[in-house]
Amino acid sequence: MGVLALALGLSLGLNNNDSKSDSPNEIFDDTMTDTTTDDTTDNTVATLYTSTRGAFPIELLQYGAASMAGYETCDDMESDLLMAAKFHVNGIIARNSKYQVPDNNYVDYVDYDVISVGQPELGIVADSGTEAVTSDQASKVAGDATADKTATAEADGEDNFGTNNQEEGVEEADVVQSDGTFVYAAYGDFLVVWRASTGEVLQKIQMPAAIVVDDPVVDDPVVDDPVVVDTSGSDGDTVDTVSKVASFSSMIWAPRAPPKPQVRALLLDGDRLVVVVTRFDGNMYPFYFRSKSDIISNYGASQVRTYQIKDTTGGGSLLTLLSVNDLQGDYQDARSIGANAHLVTMSNINTWDQLERPLDRWQFKGLSDDEYIAAAKTMAEKIVVDFVATLMKELDFVDDTDADSSKCKNLVKVSMFQTGSSSDDDDNDDDGVEQAFSNGLLQGFLQIHSFDMSKQANTDQTLDMTSVSGCFLPSTSTDLYASKKGLIISAY
Repeated sequence: MGVLALALGLSLGLNNNDSKSDSPNEIFDDTMTDTTTDDTTDNTVATLYTSTRGAFPIELLQYGAASMAGYETCDDMESDLLMAAKFHVNGIIARNSKYQVPDNNYVDYVDYDVISVGQPELGIVADSGTEAVTSDQASKVAGDATADKTATAEADGEDNFGTNNQEEGVEEADVVQSDGTFVYAAYGDFLVVWRASTGEVLQKIQMPAAIVVDDPVVDDPVVDDPVVVDTSGSDGDTVDTVSKVASFSSMIWAPRAPPKPQVRALLLDGDRLVVVVTRFDGNMYPFYFRSKSDIISNYGASQVRTYQIKDTTGGGSLLTLLSVNDLQGDYQDARSIGANAHLVTMSNINTWDQLERPLDRWQFKGLSDDEYIAAAKTMAEKIVVDFVATLMKELDFVDDTDADSSKCKNLVKVSMFQTGSSSDDDDNDDDGVEQAFSNGLLQGFLQIHSFDMSKQANTDQTLDMTSVSGCFLPSTSTDLYASKKGLIISAY
């Protein structure tokens, strides 16, 4: 099976008078025109992918300029998510129907009590403000590792301390930044600052750890209702076949020490330094334990901390914390154009708990392939609705029906990320398409958070986001390229 690749374009209207969009971060499609072929198909016209091969008939938008138009209301997105969930379920049922479970090999889940014993010693969490934090290890690394390099740079007359960027005028996030006077570096959960000319460590700030809420003790939290399917037996009699969904017993997870936060990236503009931190919030093991997990995983959530760089001639701290913003999703990459920053995050979508596990073939005892398909479809008709409703609630898209202020207007439409075959005739084209997307279209939720680093913080010490754009993807692996006109994000 080949590699799935796609690209999304995002217009940057913040610092470019020639931008396509008057609205910052309006999504657009500049990458879909294929100049290598003679195909003259108008890709601005919406093309649908249709299929009747699976348990549910499918009608989904194929990726193109129409996908980039965004949604007028979140109700429209909810309908597309429901269709994408059915597409995912079709793949699950098709795979599971090939693996029949013999009666004598049916294995019930074994009851286990999982208890954690011991926990790492909690470290001292430093004040998140401006005071320097003592750390011999960080000091040694900052001093010893850079002194020689700084001396060499001075001897060679080096005066370029900027990041090695791909595009002129587009700054790339990095773990080390310098303005020529000071060097700012990520070191685990520390931000370390030293003087560029001497290597003297001036300040060390430890990022505060997230507060982890202990996992609740869960006793058989999910028991799906049995599904009764009427089938015709070989002798013509009606047979009532009952599918069973087994549940795990209670699992206990004792209190634990949260993992240390990690400084992932730095952006620098003038007297503002943006520090991107990964904070391990939420359930540490969201997909593997029986406590019911959120669909949108927030483990590894991102935090953006903006500092002001001050003149220390008269003494005092070099960096002063201005704002703190908690963002959904794990940090992927970031770029800035002047003071305008664009940060990409990715959230894993947990389809296992609500879509895949309930339809596992091992949950259906003594059914033939056809009986399993019928029983699974009956169950799926309910669980896809529950899945999408929960997803919309977690994204805070419920009751968002105002087209002018819709949270979904900057979201790429849920699409089949492919072009070409769009019918389900007797050839094998669609088989290949559906196999390529057999893990579903909803594997990750990518977001682009844009903000002005130069703005003053609000009274609650947060910084207003200029805009947030997003896209559901059949992948969680991405790369980012940026120019002054836009961002291009590839998923593979």
